[in-house]
Amino acid sequence: IKEHDEQCTIRSPVERFFGRLKQIFSVFSRIYRYDHQNFDIDFDNAVLLTNEFICKTELTEDD
Repeated sequence: IKEHDEQCTIRSPVERFFGRLKQIFSVFSRIYRYDHQNFDIDFDNAVLLTNEFICKTELTEDD
């Protein structure tokens, strides 16, 4: 049970991060229909920009 509680503590911010990423970049909330050769760089850029956005506006429970 202790391990489960630790995982829940870690999982919550991670889920909120990806929720924010999907809000900002809706292309990642559906099936990626663009050129898959560009997926890695597109996703890396989305993660980087989401991190920058979170630095300016913190994650909330709604994310």
